[in-house]
Amino acid sequence: MAKLDKNAVCPVCGSTHFFNVPLGSAETWNQQVDKHPQWKRSRGLPENAAVAFSEPRLEWDQPIFDPMPTPTPHLRCSNCTSLIPPQFVVDPKSRVMLVTTGMPQAGKTTWLKCLFNPAQKRYLIAEPTNQIRREPYEFVEPYTIANPDPRTAVPFLLHGMKLTFQRSRIEVAGIDIKGEVFQPGVSPNKYLRVLDILKHLRSMKFAELFVTFVVPFDPTCTRQNIGQLTSHLTNAPGSRGTWQGVIWTHLDRAQLHDQEALFAFLQSSESALALARRVVAGADEVFDSRFPDAAEAIDRLVQRKQNWTNDLALLDSLTWLLYRIMLAYSALPPRFNMGNVEFYFSFMDGLGSLLVRHCMRMAASLFSAWDRAGCGDFGPMIRESMMPGTDLRFPVLPCGLEFLRDGDDGMPVWGDLLLLEILRQHV
Repeated sequence: MAKLDKNAVCPVCGSTHFFNVPLGSAETWNQQVDKHPQWKRSRGLPENAAVAFSEPRLEWDQPIFDPMPTPTPHLRCSNCTSLIPPQFVVDPKSRVMLVTTGMPQAGKTTWLKCLFNPAQKRYLIAEPTNQIRREPYEFVEPYTIANPDPRTAVPFLLHGMKLTFQRSRIEVAGIDIKGEVFQPGVSPNKYLRVLDILKHLRSMKFAELFVTFVVPFDPTCTRQNIGQLTSHLTNAPGSRGTWQGVIWTHLDRAQLHDQEALFAFLQSSESALALARRVVAGADEVFDSRFPDAAEAIDRLVQRKQNWTNDLALLDSLTWLLYRIMLAYSALPPRFNMGNVEFYFSFMDGLGSLLVRHCMRMAASLFSAWDRAGCGDFGPMIRESMMPGTDLRFPVLPCGLEFLRDGDDGMPVWGDLLLLEILRQHV
């Protein structure tokens, strides 16, 4: 068990006092929570609120509320009785904070589960490897990360993960803010409790802050997105770095509408046009020596076009092109008989990193175009992060979250590039 930081703070209520608890059954937890009204009150819930939506038999273990006189791996706050993942109370020098939010049905919970537990997932940049090891804290009150459908009325969930790269260890302390909090008509208590968490977060010590907004790909531009949280997360200048970006989900829904229109848009660049023709034809060899030039040309053409509102079909086709390129990249490491991480970091002096970086640039340009077309909140943030001289390499992390349509049991997820961004800054 990690040593408790003497300055540890509960992110829910700001208390500095904790007590150990044992494991029990989820049924026991469900019975005990009503005896601790401060738990629901601290989440903006009425005392008679039903907490979980999908618990037909409650057949899983859960840290309960009974105090233990001896140390255990599970802590609760003495004031609000919240279960506190160990990543919130360890040495802050090795801790980064991950705040994740997005509208309902954006794929946020799915992305987080894939980030923590990728053993059965394909198309991950940082797939299971002896170089990178992830050890998640199993319990996300009132569920575990293995629960198949952790839907809950709780407006925020605390989670954590120990990330090990070679000999370096990083503790990721996470707060998952439910999108329902930002919808009209929701209980104001929930919103105020989230603001309380952000207020406590400003006083907590950690090495880095990562704020991610999960935004689903929507070719109709009718999905609502939430604004940025930076105004609530300000701190003393220079006290720590802040990564702010978008997890762009459901890219596997993108469609190729008119290949001739796509070719016409790219015809001013021979390399970009050739790349698109290879992808549309389903060629096995998508990448060649001119791929960087082709990707830069696509990025430039997308940014140069001023009004995308009347050309959403073309923008959809370009997004489809990006997604097919991402899948083509995922086929490269097996071709060279190596893992994704080794291909990304070391093969041919980081060839994988170079290819991914160009894909990420394309993703940022396309996301910004969609955002502008739908009058979204994130376009200025993305464009600022792409200015020359900025160090933020992945302002948009694209991924598809639906199961592949050909029956494959994998999920094409590139959002785990966030782990590499964390490692790059702290190792």
